[in-house]
Amino acid sequence: MSKEPTISGTQAAEILVMYRAVFQADDLPSKILRLHALTEWYIERLLTVRLRAPEQILAEGKFNYGQKLAILIAMGALPIKVGDALRRLSKLRNKCAHEMFPEVTDEEILDAAQPILKEFKLTLQDHETDKLKRDTFHVYAWSLFTELSLQVAPLEEVMGKSIWSDA
Repeated sequence: MSKEPTISGTQAAEILVMYRAVFQADDLPSKILRLHALTEWYIERLLTVRLRAPEQILAEGKFNYGQKLAILIAMGALPIKVGDALRRLSKLRNKCAHEMFPEVTDEEILDAAQPILKEFKLTLQDHETDKLKRDTFHVYAWSLFTELSLQVAPLEEVMGKSIWSDA
């Protein structure tokens, strides 16, 4: 007999943040901007648990998104494929932030997902059975979220730095 998977309070809190931050936006450019902000939040959380003095990087906005990402990749704290996917997300973010009427196509989202295509396809398969929304953006966002959450949340819990200690 197979046991139904359970979700911990920590996992539920992570999912709720993802849902509220990204999926409640009304239009695709806003969703992309919010997804980018969410990924930066994960990058900063990962820096916080992996560095001795993270405030040297996080304080006063001294380092931008790309620089923080490069630090994590260089120290082996983030898989290169995830870093590549996040760099591609940054390109989409810049398009949405700097064009007056940005339009993002499914092809652009699929291109951004190329570094994590295996995870994207697995997420798509999962969504076929769980009856969640399956458009290209949602699958891409869940794929990135899963990759980042798996890198950050377990480390925070082990180190006693979980932001979800009450979850």
